[in-house]
Amino acid sequence: MNRTANIVRDRARSRAQSVLANRTREEVERVAKKKLGAQVLPAGLPLAPPYLPWYLTVNIWWVTVEGTYARFSVTADHGPPGTPGATVRYVREDRAVHLDVDGDGSSEQLGHNTRISFRADTGVVVAVPPKPRGVGDKDGNAVETSSGWPEPG
Repeated sequence: MNRTANIVRDRARSRAQSVLANRTREEVERVAKKKLGAQVLPAGLPLAPPYLPWYLTVNIWWVTVEGTYARFSVTADHGPPGTPGATVRYVREDRAVHLDVDGDGSSEQLGHNTRISFRADTGVVVAVPPKPRGVGDKDGNAVETSSGWPEPG
């Protein structure tokens, strides 16, 4: 149930971000055409002076990095004291955990583990001299993701 809810939530967030990016791009194009007679605004905010030509462009990006390890495994060469030379392996992946607890040769399910995932957010501010398009999102795609997201390999 929790996995299904997470998938639905991630897909809904992705769709909302895509719709917001498209609406923002359309509005920017409308303002650029109305105010400057151009198809696109310069990438960034012209600051000094606040009219054309300007001398300084500032841009701000909000960057989010998310990821998931499909399988994470750590192995130690030191097994339990009663079994010299044995190894111990710790594995995190989206599957059930089994172990032969009572020594009958058949493993019992102890529970279920999940994949290791992470997320980091940061802001980036850049100030540069003017160029024809400045710095910033030049392809109009405000939300960019890797080909493997949100389904890790």
